[in-house]
Amino acid sequence: MLDSQVSLYNLMTEEELCPSQVDVNLPKFFRQYLSDKGTFNTPQNYSQQYGYSVGEVHIYSNIATDLAAYALANKLDTPFTALSKRYVFTPLNMHNTYWGLDTPSSDVAKRLYLDPITMQPAVYPNYRSITYADGSVISTANDLTYFLKAAMNKGKVDGKQVFSRNMVNLMLSS
Repeated sequence: MLDSQVSLYNLMTEEELCPSQVDVNLPKFFRQYLSDKGTFNTPQNYSQQYGYSVGEVHIYSNIATDLAAYALANKLDTPFTALSKRYVFTPLNMHNTYWGLDTPSSDVAKRLYLDPITMQPAVYPNYRSITYADGSVISTANDLTYFLKAAMNKGKVDGKQVFSRNMVNLMLSS
């Protein structure tokens, strides 16, 4: 349960369950999901369901990742989409990379599925997600190579230090 002794780091390492219906207001969603009396707050949201205490194990959590992005954006008074564009996408020349929250200006990456009736490939429509920071990046293979090159070159791109070595080490550590 969320209380004053739970740190942002603890939230980022807790297990979570995605509720089937959520309010599109992100702060309200976090209250519903994390507060003791929240609509979506259940023991299955936390690692305690496995018999672990807070901080005892590290389990990836989509909700905690979204909460961390939301907290950073609030602290810097800048949308997380703008921060990631300014500090990651633009410096790496990732001009065909967008968040699932944004609707791309063009179809940079078609998401296909097999239509079960016609058995033909069909294109998923562009969609939005309020909890986008947990991995709703839409990109091209070409753009992703820029990110991988920077990681492999200890943060350098074309001889310019885009990410600090420490940041790259943190990204690549478990």
